[in-house]
Amino acid sequence: MTPPAHTRPKLRVVLIQPEGYAHSAALSELAETLLHGLDGLGLEVGFAFNELATAEGGVNIVLGAHLLDARQMRALPAGTILYNSEQIDEGSVW
Repeated sequence: MTPPAHTRPKLRVVLIQPEGYAHSAALSELAETLLHGLDGLGLEVGFAFNELATAEGGVNIVLGAHLLDARQMRALPAGTILYNSEQIDEGSVW
């Protein structure tokens, strides 16, 4: 059963891909999996490279957040979900 449109959160899967950094493509299949999975659950979901939805425009699910600098991290809208697939050790800044 799909929830009514007025109760469904608007989600945006955002793949961070700095200019000239081809390695971000390694997260493409993960982004596609999220898109199809969330859509299959009846949620309103979109996709963008480097383009965040505003807090009023929905919830961002960010892949590749480790590629953002400190200023960009502070600018993430409230409610942003950082979807991490990187291995983090005790010495990590994360």
